[in-house]
Amino acid sequence: MSDRSPGRSSSASSRGAARKILVIVAIVQFVIGGWFSWTASRAAPRELPVVVAADVRDVAGALRAAAPGAYRVEEVPDAAAADAALRHRKAYGAFVPGTREGAPELRLASAASPAAADALARQARELPGVRLSGVVDVVPADADDPHGAGAAMGFLPLLITAVIAGLLLVLKVRDMGARLLGVVGFAVLSGLLSSLMLTRLSGVLPGGWAVTAGVVALLELAMVAVITGLGSLVGPPGVAVGAVLMFVVGNPLSGMGSAPEMLPGVLGSVGQYLPPGAGASL
Repeated sequence: MSDRSPGRSSSASSRGAARKILVIVAIVQFVIGGWFSWTASRAAPRELPVVVAADVRDVAGALRAAAPGAYRVEEVPDAAAADAALRHRKAYGAFVPGTREGAPELRLASAASPAAADALARQARELPGVRLSGVVDVVPADADDPHGAGAAMGFLPLLITAVIAGLLLVLKVRDMGARLLGVVGFAVLSGLLSSLMLTRLSGVLPGGWAVTAGVVALLELAMVAVITGLGSLVGPPGVAVGAVLMFVVGNPLSGMGSAPEMLPGVLGSVGQYLPPGAGASL
């Protein structure tokens, strides 16, 4: 007869399960932490769009020689065309004729990416044979968040709550029609409240409240729809897959903290096909 009591067997089983959980969670933490930190630490200009006015076209050659592959330089007719490229987010920076003869002026659109603007400004000041007459921010970042840190941090809760909403809708709502209503309702409510916080209360995003609300609502709708849809098809494992796509993959590849063109390899392009990347660009 075995001298093991049921209580001891249950306790041993519980300890074994606890050890497995701890090991699995630690490995997941290691992988996710490494992935997030690797993508952030490798951010640098890679084919970053820059325009150069025809009168200062020599700057293009200097920029290409100083940083091969870092910038995709295109020539435009004049300063007006350069400013238009910045305002329409076709470029992060522009070189135009300056106030001093032979000294170009650097114009930036830091609202599109403070990190890209900072990188280009540093590079421009170090260009051999080029002396800038000045630096002008044509499309500046919000004065309350000049480095974009607040916007990046405000973006993260949108992803987390989308995962939570998708999980709860799959676990707690059985009727498919009610789930669909929940997805749309959450997106609308999230858009209204998050826009109020980001544009009015914290003030980290420029622009109107209504436009921002629409962008946030579309972002949340896309994310929650994917997570809830996968969960409806295969249950909780589908929610897990959706969470990985949106948070683990989509967040670091969104370019929210830098720019898609600053991520390694094709990762920036891949990120733009996922809701977080598309939402960050909007």
